[in-house]
Amino acid sequence: MRAVAIALVIAGCGGPKPAAPRPELPPLATTSLGAIAQGPGARWAIVGSPKAVFGGPFGPRVDKIVPKQGLDKLQARLGFDLRATPRALMIGYAATTFYAARLPDGTAPSSALDAFDKRVLPPKGKATPRPDLVRLWGSMPSGVRGSAAGMWSSLGDAIVGEGGRLGPVLASMALATGKRAPERAITADKTFGPLLSWAEPAEIGVVVRCPLAESLGGVPEGKNVLLQECFGVGLTLRPAPGGKLGIAARVTGAWGKDAPAAAEAMRATFASVAESDLGRVLGLRDAQPTVKATADAVDGELVVDADVFATGLRRVLAAEIDDATN
Repeated sequence: MRAVAIALVIAGCGGPKPAAPRPELPPLATTSLGAIAQGPGARWAIVGSPKAVFGGPFGPRVDKIVPKQGLDKLQARLGFDLRATPRALMIGYAATTFYAARLPDGTAPSSALDAFDKRVLPPKGKATPRPDLVRLWGSMPSGVRGSAAGMWSSLGDAIVGEGGRLGPVLASMALATGKRAPERAITADKTFGPLLSWAEPAEIGVVVRCPLAESLGGVPEGKNVLLQECFGVGLTLRPAPGGKLGIAARVTGAWGKDAPAAAEAMRATFASVAESDLGRVLGLRDAQPTVKATADAVDGELVVDADVFATGLRRVLAAEIDDATN
């Protein structure tokens, strides 16, 4: 009887309660790479669509700048084909370089993480804060620390990484999961946000915070009012008809009534660069820029020969390109 009573009590209690189902996690917010990149501390940013660069009118010119064999080596090193990447972003901070990429269709973040894991040296580690988010970290062959995070998302798989002082990748993870306010993203930065919106439609865009000497180091500003009083500088490259390349620049600032003076300063800057050795190599000397100014921005545009520009750029960046692709 005692055994029967115990059995009835157990039956009445219903046995162990089933585990409560885990709530379905919202997808990682990978729609915009800029929206999951840290804004505070950013000095410069490069944004673009490698797929459009390599697959569009730029393609034949890019071959002159970066040899195919170098890109093949880079693919093996990264774990994905940069040439097929729809969006990519790189940001420079005081002690860290951060990168992010939307992965090509058919490429999982695990491929990029495996490639990263093969490159890093001990001490290294791994964390999986949620099933669709994996972070690895370790020492890079160059001696600096590095980390990378793979993001599986229905909004687009992505990989983010860093080299130097660790931090921006963790910030990116927090932005992607909604644990950090979106106002902390670079797209919400009062300087970078407007310039990135202006630059992102182009195949390649570069944005730098002013003063340039502080953001880029060693850049002479002289008495140029444009560079002394600006908020930020943006530069874009777009293909133009007839084998040409369109170069556009935007300099933001509180110009107000000084807008005409800022426009003249931009014309002087264009002329100075065109007459320099760099301008000669890139084929800028024969270009005739157009400049216009408003109370908060000065815009300039010029068109150059795409082949001459590509050949010159290869000469200027040969060492950096070879180092990145070997």
